[in-house]
Amino acid sequence: MSTNRVLMFDVLRILAILLIVVAHVGQTLKIPPLLQSFGISPLSGGIGEWGIVIFLLISGCVLEYNYGKKVWDAGTKFDYIQFIEKRLLRIYPAFWFSMLLAVILTTYVLTSANVLRDLILPLTGFYFFLTKLGSPAPPINGVTWFVGTIVCLYLMYPLLSRILKRNGVQGLIAILLVAGSIRIILNAEDPTAWYWFPLSRMAEFALGIYIIQAGYYLKTINTSKIIAFASDFSFPVFLTHYIAIPLLIELPFAHYMNIIGFIAVALFLALLVYIFDINFKEVYESFRIWLKTRGENTVRT
Repeated sequence: MSTNRVLMFDVLRILAILLIVVAHVGQTLKIPPLLQSFGISPLSGGIGEWGIVIFLLISGCVLEYNYGKKVWDAGTKFDYIQFIEKRLLRIYPAFWFSMLLAVILTTYVLTSANVLRDLILPLTGFYFFLTKLGSPAPPINGVTWFVGTIVCLYLMYPLLSRILKRNGVQGLIAILLVAGSIRIILNAEDPTAWYWFPLSRMAEFALGIYIIQAGYYLKTINTSKIIAFASDFSFPVFLTHYIAIPLLIELPFAHYMNIIGFIAVALFLALLVYIFDINFKEVYESFRIWLKTRGENTVRT
């Protein structure tokens, strides 16, 4: 376990995924969103939206905590290409494997007419970007929208970090105003578009960056292997839980068999993704080392 893991980040990441999963379970079982009564826009969608807000905020926190000094300190070198490579490697192998599981397990029938729209485009993570505003979620795995959104925020991270470092709270206010304005504009065209559009989501992400720069966070280091594992396990759970959602309806309701079955299958699928992701990264790193060694040997000869 890394010695520089901040306990607050790990705990909030776990909380965020729990809120999202509970929200999707509630939507499937027709349970009203728990926070809808507050009427706080754009948070009136229930606890799932709070989960997304927390997840994006923590994503900004973690990036700034690990890369902030390299980005805005002139005395250190920030390799943008390497940064993006690491971010994509963190997202896509697990995402693609979860999509493979979804294709295998889903009852949705792919045909030549819908394979591009419902499989190929979702595999990019940019389903909503490549279709019209307000397109429904892809039927195979409805959480794929988040991949494109978070990847775009990763691409924007160095710029946002520098803006906030140079301008402080004024920079944060400016970013929040831009994001809020975009949400209003998008909401006038389609009430769902702001939910996934990166520029409207940079508010939470930028707030996370600012929190680290300002030092407004609990700096307690996580020494618990259990919490660290649960935090790392949360993203595979996010990617796979939606695949198991139909079980909530298809399994018997008696003795909560539907909920127990859903939890068991979702956790099993998440474990498969987690194991695949670890092994893929080990193979990828070994391949990189082999390529580097081969290149050095070629230069010598």
